[in-house]
Amino acid sequence: MSGIKRTAADNWFSLYVRCRDNWTCQRCKRKFLPHVEGGDNRLLQGLDNAHCFGRGSHMTRFEPDNCCALCFACHSMIDADPESKRELFIKRVGEKRYQELRVLSHLPFIGFKKAQKEISKRFRELFREMLQQQEETAH
Repeated sequence: MSGIKRTAADNWFSLYVRCRDNWTCQRCKRKFLPHVEGGDNRLLQGLDNAHCFGRGSHMTRFEPDNCCALCFACHSMIDADPESKRELFIKRVGEKRYQELRVLSHLPFIGFKKAQKEISKRFRELFREMLQQQEETAH
């Protein structure tokens, strides 16, 4: 992640992906405690939002199919082994969608900074809706 600044959009998108994946590493299935707004979320820090095609690709940076929740160990492992990463994401989204994301990741995106506020708002709302649904289901 060196050289790529984390924005509010990145933070909300990351929470959305981890919530969507039920606070569970999608490789080893290790569970993490859910995020609590305004709470102490240090135990969640070991669960990452892992990108198949890196955050430097603005066309896929905020694409949910390009991401999944992985624990730090699994994230490190797949980043060191491109074939394992490819297999994981093909298993998740299918060969056709994986190839679409690969092509999309190579396209330039103009106006990225301008879109940040809208992206942040969209994923903040989606995250809060999903979290509320999970809480209602748990009770």
